[in-house]
Amino acid sequence: MSQRGSVNKIGEGYIDGSYMDGRFYEAFVFVSDVKEGKYLSLLFNEPGERSSKIPRKSVEPERPRTIADDFHDQIEDLYSIPQEYWPRKEVRFSPSMVAKCERELYYLNVDAEKDPPQPAVPWKNRLPRNGEGVHQVTQKDYLAMPDKMKKHGKTYNFKMLQTEVIGRKVFEVDGVMVVISGRCDGILLHRDGRRFIWEKKTKDKRKNLQKIKEPQDDHKQQVVAYSLIFDIPGTIFEYEALEKPPWMKDVSDDMKHFYVESTSEMEQKLLTRLAGIVKAIESKQVPPKDLDKCMFCSYKELCAKESN
Repeated sequence: MSQRGSVNKIGEGYIDGSYMDGRFYEAFVFVSDVKEGKYLSLLFNEPGERSSKIPRKSVEPERPRTIADDFHDQIEDLYSIPQEYWPRKEVRFSPSMVAKCERELYYLNVDAEKDPPQPAVPWKNRLPRNGEGVHQVTQKDYLAMPDKMKKHGKTYNFKMLQTEVIGRKVFEVDGVMVVISGRCDGILLHRDGRRFIWEKKTKDKRKNLQKIKEPQDDHKQQVVAYSLIFDIPGTIFEYEALEKPPWMKDVSDDMKHFYVESTSEMEQKLLTRLAGIVKAIESKQVPPKDLDKCMFCSYKELCAKESN
């Protein structure tokens, strides 16, 4: 280990100490960037921590470039392509979007200009595949569920009738036509003849899953839209954490299920809200914005101009 004042390579460092708030602290100070003169320090609060917590930063040796690197570069370019958006052929609302800000739904249906796209980051464009992959594998498992459970002598009350079910309904509300169209993850059939929408949601971490005590509000609004499209009032939500428990842990805490049922009052309220947006589009009157729903909106710049 280098002495103080002679550190000149990434990963090299020295032990230093100082008094703060009446206590003596030791720290391992190491170089993170020689050119920029950046130094990082790791603070130890207790004597004896030093030996076990000193970082062992290694610098990987350069390796010759191979054909695999060319393929890697091509894949990074592939996932750097911005997402494409197709123009709308009609004013319509999908179940996953009915809870959005009325102004955003207005902009979406008139094909308003979106904010300039941010530079595409490959890993962010790959991220949705995690959830999509879990959806597809789970759907396959549930379609095969009755035969597999019977083979192993297990009873079951539900079976998956269909997956990726597409629906579309048109409603006349307050003199305008409201179109709701979309796709649900699946339709379950109970042994007693009742049908339920099956809706899959994923979370990245188990700790985020454990925070969920009930479906979030925009998910509940999906239930109402599904009921209107498919005439199935009840939805069973399945939340799954992509992060799994440690291998040796026997308790499964990576999945939760919730039941939400739509009512005629909820359906009428949603239809009236969507009809108001259709009227705003026809009269070219921009609806008010909902400040609680601005974070993920794609029309921030246009919205700011309208507000001014």
